[in-house]
Amino acid sequence: MTTPVFVDTSAIYAALDADDVNHESASRAFQQLLNGVEADDIEAVTHGSVIVETVALVQRCLGMEAVKVVVDDLVPLFSTVWVDQRFMTARGFASFSDAQ
Repeated sequence: MTTPVFVDTSAIYAALDADDVNHESASRAFQQLLNGVEADDIEAVTHGSVIVETVALVQRCLGMEAVKVVVDDLVPLFSTVWVDQRFMTARGFASFSDAQ
């Protein structure tokens, strides 16, 4: 049985940016996460908005080579939930038209 672990932008970014104040601890945690994924003990879960946010932040602050690492090496390891209207409605979030 695998344990799901949610991966957010801040963790990815801190692991990639050697100048980030949380780089060391994020790198260690991320390595543990990746080891768990490789061993099938952990399922790294994220959603599409995190991927979009991460790519934009990494591109702006670290450049396209770092984006390539995110897109080519990290994203394929994640189980990605794509958030859409059906997803939000199923979780009890009203649409803008329902709220008016």
